[in-house]
Parts: sequence; structure tokens; C-alpha cells
Amino acid sequence: MLLVVVAVVWFAVFLVLKCFEARTGGVLSRFLQERNISLYLGYVSWTTTRFNAPLMSAGAKHRRWLDGWFGLGMAFGLLGLVLSVVLLLANLFIVLRIGFTEISAPITSDVQRLATSIASGALELNASLSASSAAMQRAQMALHTTHRALHAAEVAVEHTASTYGEVLRVNAGLMAPLVPGVNLPHSQIVYVLLALLISVVLHEAGHALAAGVEDLRVTSVGGFFALIFPGAFVQIDGLEQINVRRQLKVYCAGAWHNVVVAALCAVLVVALPVLLAPLYVKHKGSVVISVPRGSALSSFLSVGDVVGSIGHNPTPDRESFAHALAHLKFVNESRGFCMAPGFVRMSSTGSGCCAIARAPPERFLRTLAARQSLANPLASGEHTQLQSELDDYRLREPREPTELRSSDEAEHELGKSVTNTSASEHEEKSEDANLITTEGASQEVEQPSAADSRIRGGSQCFKRLFSNAADDSGEMYCIPPRLMKHIETCEISEDCQKVELGADSSTSTREAQGCYSPVLPAGQKLIEIVVRTAGEERQIFFQGQPEVLARSIVLSDYRPRLTSLAGFWWYRAFVAWNLPRKLDRLLRYTLSISLCLAVLNMAPVYFLDGEASAILFVRLLFPRIKTGRLEHVKAWILKTGTALLICNILVSLSAASAS
Repeated sequence: MLLVVVAVVWFAVFLVLKCFEARTGGVLSRFLQERNISLYLGYVSWTTTRFNAPLMSAGAKHRRWLDGWFGLGMAFGLLGLVLSVVLLLANLFIVLRIGFTEISAPITSDVQRLATSIASGALELNASLSASSAAMQRAQMALHTTHRALHAAEVAVEHTASTYGEVLRVNAGLMAPLVPGVNLPHSQIVYVLLALLISVVLHEAGHALAAGVEDLRVTSVGGFFALIFPGAFVQIDGLEQINVRRQLKVYCAGAWHNVVVAALCAVLVVALPVLLAPLYVKHKGSVVISVPRGSALSSFLSVGDVVGSIGHNPTPDRESFAHALAHLKFVNESRGFCMAPGFVRMSSTGSGCCAIARAPPERFLRTLAARQSLANPLASGEHTQLQSELDDYRLREPREPTELRSSDEAEHELGKSVTNTSASEHEEKSEDANLITTEGASQEVEQPSAADSRIRGGSQCFKRLFSNAADDSGEMYCIPPRLMKHIETCEISEDCQKVELGADSSTSTREAQGCYSPVLPAGQKLIEIVVRTAGEERQIFFQGQPEVLARSIVLSDYRPRLTSLAGFWWYRAFVAWNLPRKLDRLLRYTLSISLCLAVLNMAPVYFLDGEASAILFVRLLFPRIKTGRLEHVKAWILKTGTALLICNILVSLSAASAS
């Protein structure tokens, strides 16, 4: 789509310029010629002689060591010629093989499903007749556990890839042409174009320097844009008049420079943490660089905050963050809050909200449909109550991320309604809460007033956790979250301390607190997030699915050193700019594109350096070959290489578009 837009823009601009040219009597043509600019539909180029002398003098001045340098380049040229053919053949084979596998996959899957159903039926029959059914069940449970572990690893990999802004493609082969909107996200275009510009400029600089070493005259250098893709070129005079070995040094110099650039980029990627050490520290906490619009965390996290841990799992970097979420998805651990039984009894509004928390949504849908289909319509009050219950469940549903709001120093709320409204609307809707935010570890408990105790809206269902399952009576309580503040977390009641009861110390008694865990809908977790802001640590409890949390935040492995300045707007702007990630991405794209240019440019293909290099290597290796035979060999090599490259491009584009 982007290329279509670019083509339309090019056509419109070219049409306007041609109309202007016709009305002004050639003024535009003379203006472009005076500045050595050539303009065609979809193509513009510029040439200059300004850099001829500096490039030639640099080559002549350092001829002694540059001659050996470009001698290494000639050796790589021969290796690159062979590698390019092998790479093109291997890539074509891989892409075609993957395509054939995808075509045959539906048929194979149908056969496998049929075989599985037959096998499962046989297993069920054997299980009912055989005494080894228990062992079979244990084996199935072990297999199920393995599948869960593999899925957890897959979730972690997908999250890591998504935070990098990259797309996982299994059918891309060894290489693929980068086409914006097809296999190249629009957000990556700037990096690709800049990396391409760096690669081609240094490529042509290699040709120019090698020409200076060989006492050849550089007539001009220039650059061009074809649609949106940049390029460069060097025009050298007298190249065909020198011997084969010297010609090869000039032709192979560009690809050799691309190899060096790729190697340098690889070193810089590895050394990036050291180079950025004065400004950043790595693996010391996952730093928030962006909270996407509409994210459930938009009201709780700010750019520059450091996520220290997820569910008691340290998160020094994005990879550990992803693994922590993948772990939480399959770990059935319950976390609760320390509350005195007396406070629970006084604050509880019954257990009506617990039916909503535990029941599946189909129960409400079926009941509502049945009641609406009665001959006598449902009374408005009863209908309203049922609809309210259904709406309440939808707020708790795993598919709906729970919005967060930061808490005061004086009050810490449990829960929040799902909303993406303004700050004033957040205040109005804070009655219905599904999310817990706590700060500090104080055990103060605010006693509810009579009016607060009557409030049913926004109540959260709790049940007490016991270390001994026999002690669990199954009793549940609905407690308005806003009645609690400064509450400790726990896993069992033994984690909680005792609290003082009574007006004075002489008559007071100590009551053991219990560990009360929220009752959540299926698929949801209560995830504790430890966040540091300007040196101050706070806790956020996220109720929802781990994968929703993974999509609600963008993190970086690099934490700025001056965290004490986190309160300033320019600090947050600096963090949001995400300089380490931008540099890392540019270096990686430059490495990939430069290495690709180094190999493919030596391929025996028309209009590439390999067109001349391939024949020169034949002449170098077979100096006595006859001219007529050389022409036949040249035609066969170039036609085969060009056809191989075209097939790779077409097949790779087809595979990329299909994915």
C-alpha cells in the first residue's frame, strides 16, 4: 500500500513539473542541468565532481597499505561469488520446501486428527478394561505439563519479539526482499532506508578509493532515489585498460567494504552497553518507555518508571519480564491480603458478588434470554438487577483488561472499572473496582462507617486461605475495596501478623489476621507489580490475564543513570526517545543490509559488480581461454545467475505476502 501511495505521489509531482516545464519554456530543464540533476518518473539522481580530488588523493596517499587492504577484498570477492550462488540456491530450496509443506499441511493434519481420534477411542476403551489406567493418566498429565511449559516458552518468545517491534516469520527463508507493507512494517522503514544509505555510500567509497590506489580517474560521484530507496554511484575512467588483477581490486572493493561495515556493526551491537555506560545501565530493571493509548496501565505507570518484579519474580530486563508472565499463566498460586476477621465481618456485605465472580458468563446469558422469552415480561426491577450482574461480570471478564489508577498516600483502593476516560471520569467511576493498588507495608485498617457497610456496588469477593485444606469452610465475603488501606500481602494466614484490638493497651487483645484471597473469574490472575519511581517503591496489583499485561506496556533493558531526575518532563522525553533501542535497531539493520549487499553484489548477475567480476575471475583462473569460448561462458553464467536471483525474489515475495 505504501509503495502505491509513493507511486501516486511521484506521478502527481512529475505531472506538475512537466506542466510547469511546458508553460515556462524549458526553465526547469535548464535549472536541473546546471545542477547536474536528472529527473524521471520515479527516479531522481544528482552527480558532482566535488569529491573526485579528495577520494583520489586519499587513495594515492595511502597506496602502500590500501593496496594490501584491497588485495584482501579481491580474495573475498572470489569467496563472495561462490557464496552468493550457494546462498541463492539454498534460499530457493528452503522457501519452496516450506511452501510445499504449507500446502500439504491441511491434508496431513486431517489424517493426524483421524488417527488421533481412533487412537483416543482405543485408549478410552483400554482404560475402561485395563488396570493400567492410572499409569496412563499419569503419562497424559506429564505430557500436558510438557505442553504447558512449551507454550510458556512460546509466550515469552512472542512477547520479546513484540516488544522489539519485530515480526516473527517462519517462511521467510534465509533472505527476503524488504517490501514496505508486505514483509516490512511501516515503523521500520526509516531504519531500513538509513541503513541502506549508509551501506551504499560506503560501498561506492570503496570503489573510489580503490580507483585512486590504481591511478584511475574518478570522473564523478553521485546519488539517487528510486521511488523511496536511496542509492549511490561512482564513475571511473580507464578501468578496462588495466590488467585483470587490478580491475578485480576495484570491482571487489565495494563488497569488501560492506563486509567490514557488517563486522563493525556486529561489534558495536555487542559493545553497545559499554558504549552507553556513561548514560545508561543495563539489566538493572525494566524501564517503561511507553504505555500504549488505551492500555490498562495508562493511569498507573509513567514513562521512566522501573518495573522491579512481577509476581515476586525479578525483572531486570524484558526477557525476564516475558518469562515471569509466561510462568504466571500456568502457575496456580493464590495471593491474598492480611485482614483481621473482625474487620472482614464488619465490612462484608454478604456473598452476593461471589456468585458473579465464580459463575461463567453463559449462565447470565442463558438466564437473561430465558426470562426475556417468557410470556409475562420480567419485572423491570428484576431485569435491571440481572442486567447489572451481567454488566458486572463483563467488567471482570478476562477479555477485558482492567484499568488502573494510582492511589493516594492516605487511601488505597482494591479494583477499578474498565475505562479509558479522562482523569475526572476516573474519579467518578472509582466506585466499581477490580484492581488493587497498595503502597507501603503498614497494617493500619480503616474501620468502615455504617453508610460504607451498606454499599454493595464495586464489592470484591474474598475467601480465606488456609494452610490445611480441612480448615477451609468455603465461606466467602463481599468487601468494598475502598474500606481497606495499607494492606500486606500473603500466601497463607501464617504470613500475617497480629493486630491490636481495644481502646487502650491495658485492655487490648491481639487478634490474628487471616489471609484473604480475591475470588477471580477463570483465566484471570492477581499479578503483583513492584514499580520504582525516582527511588520510591510502590506496588500495583493487576487483575486480568498475563497476556493482556504483556500488551499493556513497552519496556527497555536500559535504565538511565540519573533516576533522581525522573520528575522532570525532559527526563521522561529522553527515556521515551529510547536511544539504545534506536541505535541497536539501526546497527542490526545496517549489519543485515550491508552483508546482503556484500554477498549479492558479487553474484553473477547483470548490472551488478558480479557481472564484471565473474568474467574477470574466469580470465584470472583460465588465462589461456579463447575469446569466443569466454563469451559463451559469460553469457551462460550471467543468464543463469540472473534467472536464479529473479526466482528468489519472486518466490520470497510470494511467501512473504502469504504470511
